Amino acid sequence: MTFDMKMLLPAADHGEKPDPGQDVSYHMLRSALFARH
Repeated sequence: MTFDMKMLLPAADHGEKPDPGQDVSYHMLRSALFARH
């Protein structure tokens, strides 16, 4: 699931893994994007 995280947030472009707190935001963003599809 790391491929779409880089596509969603440019902040993940540095290659570091997101913090546990940010992981929730990633799931919310992915859910919102996938819901549109």
